[in-house]
Amino acid sequence: MIKKSILLFSLCFSFSAFSPLEEGMFPLNELHRVDLEKAGLKIPLNAIYNPNGTSLVQALVRVGGCTGSFVSDEGLIITNHHCAFGAVAAASDPEHDYITEGFMAGEKSKEIPTSIKARITASYEDVSSRVLGGLEAITDPSLRSAELHKNIEKLVDEEKAKNPELLIEVSEMLQGKSYTLFRYQELKDIRLVYVPQRSVGEFGGESDNWVWPRHTGDFSFMRAYVGKDGKPADFSPENVPYVPKQYLKINPKGVKENDFVFILGYPGRTFRNQPAQFLEYQNDYQMPYISQWFDFQIEQMQELGKNNKALEIAFASRIKSLANTTKNYKGKMQGLSRTTVIQDRQKDDNSMQLMVEADPALKAVYGTVFQDINRIYAEKLSTAQRDLWLSQVFSSSGLMYAAGFTGSRQNAYKLVEKKDRKAFLTEQLSSRKDAIGKYAGIAHPELEKRILKALLHYGATLPEGQRPESLAQFAGEKNIKEAVDAFVDKNYGKSLFSDTKKFLDLVEKSPEKVMKTKDPFLEIASDLWANLISYQEAEKKRQDELTILLPKMIDLRQMYEKTTFLPDANSTLRFTYGYVRGYSPADGEYHHPFTTVKGILQKAQNQGDYYLEDYIQQLLNSSDPTSVVCFLYNLDTTGGNSGSPILDAEGYLIGVNFDRAYTATINDFAWNEEYSRSIGVDIRYVLLILKELGKGDHLLKEMGV
Repeated sequence: MIKKSILLFSLCFSFSAFSPLEEGMFPLNELHRVDLEKAGLKIPLNAIYNPNGTSLVQALVRVGGCTGSFVSDEGLIITNHHCAFGAVAAASDPEHDYITEGFMAGEKSKEIPTSIKARITASYEDVSSRVLGGLEAITDPSLRSAELHKNIEKLVDEEKAKNPELLIEVSEMLQGKSYTLFRYQELKDIRLVYVPQRSVGEFGGESDNWVWPRHTGDFSFMRAYVGKDGKPADFSPENVPYVPKQYLKINPKGVKENDFVFILGYPGRTFRNQPAQFLEYQNDYQMPYISQWFDFQIEQMQELGKNNKALEIAFASRIKSLANTTKNYKGKMQGLSRTTVIQDRQKDDNSMQLMVEADPALKAVYGTVFQDINRIYAEKLSTAQRDLWLSQVFSSSGLMYAAGFTGSRQNAYKLVEKKDRKAFLTEQLSSRKDAIGKYAGIAHPELEKRILKALLHYGATLPEGQRPESLAQFAGEKNIKEAVDAFVDKNYGKSLFSDTKKFLDLVEKSPEKVMKTKDPFLEIASDLWANLISYQEAEKKRQDELTILLPKMIDLRQMYEKTTFLPDANSTLRFTYGYVRGYSPADGEYHHPFTTVKGILQKAQNQGDYYLEDYIQQLLNSSDPTSVVCFLYNLDTTGGNSGSPILDAEGYLIGVNFDRAYTATINDFAWNEEYSRSIGVDIRYVLLILKELGKGDHLLKEMGV
């Protein structure tokens, strides 16, 4: 009776309506809860999402980790410059520096193949009851988690059998509470069509990243191809442009302040349904450590590539990715320090605990929820420094990954019977050569040495209770840094793992020799690998417990706030809406919602982040100085929304989303209309650059502009 009454109490709030302009990355099946016509939408709701027919959703495509949209019936995709950056870097060399000079394919045969894969959401359905079925009686968190994953695997396998041509994924929407099965069509042949010069596509560089006012032409064009039979296929010269079921039409007149706008896209991850302890961990441990470590790597790559064009190109994509993350984290830390988000979450958690204590029915079911969450995070924080460092050791250093992987297999090999050793070597080494190479690659020996020294020094200076045993040899030295540097300098050149090609050749041709290899880095890497495995096992146990506790916490929060919550973003298709609007980020400071060509010319310099070639300055000087470049809007976006189409009230494309203002980096934890602003490149600037700089009349014609 107690459980039944609580369930009914929860359901009373599960159908409450959302009010206009509250936070919201809406799953498409939640759109009916908002009065979008009243908010300003001028097209029918089924024009956006129609499960039984054609709609704007079918013009959306997930491009790698970004969003894109079809803008022609020949598979032409518009997305961000930074979303294409990795592909551009891969296609570049000192002779063809497409990063700096940009790229335009004058005809389809000149378009450059990429390794990017794209997805279109074909359909989806709620499968919560099937995922959670049979779990009610399982009290052990690990067993419950294992059974849950079995249910998901079974669902995916059944669906793949029915739809072998589609990608199938089950996504968790509310942790431990709701699950959705998504069916995707995967496009495997994506090619570069147009990427503007870096000085346009990245104007302002890191100085302006996450900053407003912005004057960045962050856009690019790609094209999707399929086989002659119309089915997705890997790259082939015989492939033909993909014909989408729907594509977006462009409004070349753009928008004005306070106009209604909306976005469809694939936002990555938000963490708004997490407890206060999660925010404290992020603010006090994860974000400070990761931002400092990424800054160090960026500094080393910039120094090594300063007078070396080949290295500059080789490091460009990595630097861009790390820089984006570290500035994002710094913005979040600033946001958490300037707001009371953590304190408010703590206050709410305490109030909910009091609510539970005052109600015997609630106490019987939810009595220890917050105490258990506290216990789990106390355990996590006790080794947070070591665990965060361990999480970076093997992802930052190719040598450490190769040595750690080898050492762990050597330990296992000793326990394998002789008759089974050949099969072990094939399964664990030879057949996994490509996968090993992906993580064991060394971009540059000197960079690798610097990273190794920094990693080992940090580990050797960890508090005694967290320091791995293999690093005690350095901790006892009078000068730990000198001892670590001397060890790396002495042994790096001798190590098999410092030469990726030599190591992978041995893996393929003589795996038994790999199992007998002795190397100066093996003992350290093997010990750290074992430490990492232990941490991952402990973390999985904690997450398994939280999978049971957090749904209960969400139940309590819904009762306490008398509302329901949208699921956190998880790279699945979402809708968000709002208005073109400026804001005040600080006392006495107001930011207007548009920037213009005039601002580009005021910022332009002959070097640095605001470098702009003379001929581009001359071109812009001859255009209308009031032409809009970028604009602000109060929509709810996050990473993964990069490249999302910004649409007007009638569903026309008027911009491409690419960033948030610095104060809005905190969106991942909490959204507020006062400080949450997203940034897009205006379609008017896209068309100006495409026509005048890119000489892309053929693309304009294709898009019907």
